[in-house]
Amino acid sequence: MKNVFDIKREKNLNFILPKEQFLPGASSVDMTGVLVIMHIHYIETIQEYLYYMSSIPLEANIIFTTSHQEVRNVLESYRNSTGRKFRIMEKINRGRDISALLVTSRNELMKYRLICFAHDKRARDKETQKDVEIFVRCLWENTLGSEAYVRNVIHMFERHTSLGLLMPPESFSDNYKFVHTNTWDNNYKLMEALARELKLHCDLNPKKKPLSLGTVFWARTEALKKLFEKEWKYEDFDEEPLPMDGTISHAVERCFAYVAQDAGFDTGIVMTDKFAGERMDAMQDIMTETFDFLTNVIGIQTIGELKVGNQAYASMLEFAKKFRYVYIYGAGEYGRICRRILNGFRIPVESYIVSNREEMVMEAEGLAIYNFSEIPLDDETGIIIAVSSKYSGEIMEEIRKEDANFKNIYYFSCSDLSEEGRTL
Repeated sequence: MKNVFDIKREKNLNFILPKEQFLPGASSVDMTGVLVIMHIHYIETIQEYLYYMSSIPLEANIIFTTSHQEVRNVLESYRNSTGRKFRIMEKINRGRDISALLVTSRNELMKYRLICFAHDKRARDKETQKDVEIFVRCLWENTLGSEAYVRNVIHMFERHTSLGLLMPPESFSDNYKFVHTNTWDNNYKLMEALARELKLHCDLNPKKKPLSLGTVFWARTEALKKLFEKEWKYEDFDEEPLPMDGTISHAVERCFAYVAQDAGFDTGIVMTDKFAGERMDAMQDIMTETFDFLTNVIGIQTIGELKVGNQAYASMLEFAKKFRYVYIYGAGEYGRICRRILNGFRIPVESYIVSNREEMVMEAEGLAIYNFSEIPLDDETGIIIAVSSKYSGEIMEEIRKEDANFKNIYYFSCSDLSEEGRTL
């Protein structure tokens, strides 16, 4: 069984849908079996979320959940002034959006073939205010961006019968690391326990990041049936103030794609065409800024060098720390890449060494070049071979001829980026 992260990539389950135009056949999709659930907790930002009401087709069923009378009052006033039909369900202020979905709305969910769930968010401090605003836009814009977009999403479920879940992409901003890191954080063992409890047949892998984050999505109810059929209670969730990480709520937030996999459905990522364009430009800016830093501070200039550095880091660092003198065998492109990576890890390099140095070539990028025969092969010396793999055999033969017992050698290869450096 494959991991949902790999399946999404292999099947290219990335859906970029028009925001302003209907796909062929999308304008007439059946909305009567669709339920949109919106959990609103914060009175301060309620108008921001009511804006998205206009995106929901009139035929769809709508439920609001809230723990606050003030929010209920605003919703009722909105209903009276606009004539929009929706229900308001009261929830206990425990479990936040997760309990709104799994406890408050539980008896309603399985009456519908498709559901949309969305909820509000608020920054904990001024430092993350902008990040939260970006996160909210990413979640809501790519879930309820416009009526045309909503109908296009429904149309995707009709066209792709194996599709069980559509989720917005990971948000990115200055202080949120979702895109750049493995987002299991401290929740993997909690997810394992939840999977056992729900008897999920899925592939869990701590090295493969979960697809779901943010608990905003479109789904076939059949795909999440195991999660919805569990008799969740408010007491299953931690009391406020909720920790930033490591609770059952955080495990549930990451579970949806695995529940869908158990039910035989795929999970995809969906976004509006407008958002996709903005995201592409923003990611380009992020890459440029990242590699400006890597180049100036560490010396890494390309994706290839970054991959090699990541692969070689632990083993090469462990090797180099054993020796007083570290030499790089090879003063060409691979040797210079190796040196830049070692510099980034603050590992001093004594010099480059080569088999036959040209008389006039005494250094490369400020580092001296010596003939191999000039280097002492003793216990304080470590040699990192940094050449194409087709030349490594010749170099090993040369070292053995000089000293058959010398073993302080590490092979660093750029010729095959999937091959980690190794001690020989």
